[in-house]
Amino acid sequence: MTHRVITMLFKKGDKADVKNWRLISLLNISYKILAKTLARRLAGHLPDLVQGDQGAFVQGRSIFNNIVTAIEVLEVVQSENVDVAVLLLDLEKAYDKVGWTFVLTTLRHMGFGPGFCKWTIAMYTCATASVAVNGHLSLPFRLTRSLRQGCPLAPLRFVLQMEVLLNRIRRHPDIRGLQLRENSACTVKALTDDLFTVCENSVSTLYALKEAMAEYSALSEASVNWSKSTYLLPKEFSLKVEWGMRRVEEAPELARLLHTGWITNQGVPEDIVSDRDTRFMSAFWTSLMTESGTTMKSSSARHPQTDGQTERAHQTAQMMLRTLIRPDQKDRVDRLPDIEFAYNTSVHPAICVTPFELHHGGEKARIFADLLLPQAADIDVPCSPASVRKYRDLLIKARVNMQKAQVRMQQQANRRRLPCPFREGDLVWVLSEEFALEQDVSRKLLPKWFTSAVGDDPAGPSFVINIPPHLTVHRVFHASKLAIYMPPPADEFPGRRSQLDCPRTCTWGRYHG
Repeated sequence: MTHRVITMLFKKGDKADVKNWRLISLLNISYKILAKTLARRLAGHLPDLVQGDQGAFVQGRSIFNNIVTAIEVLEVVQSENVDVAVLLLDLEKAYDKVGWTFVLTTLRHMGFGPGFCKWTIAMYTCATASVAVNGHLSLPFRLTRSLRQGCPLAPLRFVLQMEVLLNRIRRHPDIRGLQLRENSACTVKALTDDLFTVCENSVSTLYALKEAMAEYSALSEASVNWSKSTYLLPKEFSLKVEWGMRRVEEAPELARLLHTGWITNQGVPEDIVSDRDTRFMSAFWTSLMTESGTTMKSSSARHPQTDGQTERAHQTAQMMLRTLIRPDQKDRVDRLPDIEFAYNTSVHPAICVTPFELHHGGEKARIFADLLLPQAADIDVPCSPASVRKYRDLLIKARVNMQKAQVRMQQQANRRRLPCPFREGDLVWVLSEEFALEQDVSRKLLPKWFTSAVGDDPAGPSFVINIPPHLTVHRVFHASKLAIYMPPPADEFPGRRSQLDCPRTCTWGRYHG
């Protein structure tokens, strides 16, 4: 009854690598009947034995509860700028590295009777297996550990032993989580073997978390898969650029690219800047983005959206494309991956490191050499205390360099600035060239200037103007398109618009905001 046949299911990647195959145990009917009977008896007691932080294989719980909590944590971290460490940890070969002694010890510690423990011993004692390859069975060999993938009882037993690790993290005095609401804090969430951990961003806390993981590994023979574990980066320091759009696509293909190329990896975008593309301006698209919490920012050639980082990246890409593409420009799409890699591996002048290094916490330009050279003991291991400490120093360095760059840019921009002549509520003249014409209206016969009021406080050299709502024009105007309002002198035509040129004091200078 304890013999099983192991078959392999391909996951992804290189088929020659055995790590890319999932092992599934084919069990006999007698074993499955016994395992299903024990699983049904155990399922009713799991909600009392496993706390709510575990969202898998427990009756009455959903995986979406932990997903909603994770989203709430990220929103609090980003909106309140909380200095915490958010770590996503994955256990390597979780079912295969389960020691049977630890399983029995956990069952006895949680109060299971001798009968249940006896049946558990019977299911694992003298267990053997054979591997099915190309229709042939290998010779039987004896097993000394692992839970069988395909066994109805295996996920419930694994959830019980994971509760030992979760309890250790919750009760550790040096591991403090994030306070979300009153009487509500988040320290760790689990989905089977995947851990979502939120703790203080300090060396002592990270070492305490590593200590808890090491204690659990010594007891259960489990280990962390550092290649699949990661920690999160504050969005304001991510200067990494991705050019996902390779060509002009129709709406269905555009939606697929947005989902697979961006939302899957980066989440729902906060802002979408477009040059009034009809694919982004439809009522369905704008309603969908509104429900997703995404802000649509429309721009035009005359009033570009203020986004210096994006504009600068586009300018750099255009400059590099001119030197690489053929005269017919048909290979510009094929050159974008090369330009993306070159941009992300070049030192950014604002942070004095490469975007890849800041985004991933390491020098990704050396990724090919890392495959050939041995790694250092602790400094290169992802999510280790040494690597996290190194990454914190990198963020501090980037923040200082960014502040210095902002000061330099402000000093350069303020060299020829003049005091701003406009204030909120003032009347100004707006150049008529900025307005779209109605049908059958000649621009030559229109006044050169229209009067209106400044709406909000100025932001840099641009101003928000209160214009009539029926005019289809952007409400933000550069100072060079405005003039100080001067009422016409009292004459025989009172209230008549002046047809003379206004003193355009904004044409040659800039103003303080």
